[in-house]
Amino acid sequence: MHDFTKKSSAERRKMIPKRAFVAFFCAAVICGCNNANRQTVFTDSEVESIVHSDSTGMPVELESVDSFVIPEEPLPEAIDELFDDFVFAFDQNPALQRRRVRFPLTIEGATDGDSVLTARNWQRLHVFLQQDFCTVLWSKPSETLLSDDINVVHAEVDQFFLNTRRATTYTFDRDSISGHWQLTGQRNYGFEATPLADFLTFYTRFAADSIFQREHVSNHLRFVSTDEDGEEEPVVGFIDVDQWFEFAPELPVDVLTNINYGQHYDNPRRMIMQMRGISNGLQTELSFVREGESWHLVGYIN
Repeated sequence: MHDFTKKSSAERRKMIPKRAFVAFFCAAVICGCNNANRQTVFTDSEVESIVHSDSTGMPVELESVDSFVIPEEPLPEAIDELFDDFVFAFDQNPALQRRRVRFPLTIEGATDGDSVLTARNWQRLHVFLQQDFCTVLWSKPSETLLSDDINVVHAEVDQFFLNTRRATTYTFDRDSISGHWQLTGQRNYGFEATPLADFLTFYTRFAADSIFQREHVSNHLRFVSTDEDGEEEPVVGFIDVDQWFEFAPELPVDVLTNINYGQHYDNPRRMIMQMRGISNGLQTELSFVREGESWHLVGYIN
């Protein structure tokens, strides 16, 4: 049975972040509106290709067209206040991407060594569009406030390719004069170069191996969920490992994304993984603790 106990409102506010990722839809709609009087036509030499990232994080061309039209609707001023709002609009809108890449763009650790991309050979970047949610990793609960900090001027988006143990990090900086976010760098590297390597090694197996997962879920798992009666007040309690498999969300098993607003991962022994819905604003949070030489899931907020 569930051992549910009520908590104070203050405690619940600490446990459940309030931010919902819906602002980028407004930006996407504004960016995508048709405007016959203001548009850019890319011809053969400027064509935008539909791309995806391979295991090295490099763009891979899937198809291209002779020419097409990309609207240039003005963006809302608020698009650059929070990094979240900007990065999801950037991911969705190819015209915005061209305007917000600081060329020439250096790619460190490319397959053939460091390389430089110019505006002419830029290909559209996809990070989030091929999934319904993004993940954010935190090692300190106090740092979760960074996602709502309008004073953040440097951020990174990581793609961890779990099966190949390779990673790609895209670096973004806010221009000190215009206040606009720009993509300023890209680097490709192996897991051994990130302080998250130990956790990523554990998580790769945890997500893909149900037997291993069962062995690394606390049998006294703290669980926070919406009340079955539909009340706004969350219900807090504990579940065992069998109940975890009844409530467990679908976990990413191939690629894990991460948005770094400035959080630090120096020898982490605690990891909070937030899974944020891109289209619906829903959020799930998993808390892991390293006990001895192994990680265990100790908390779940749904």
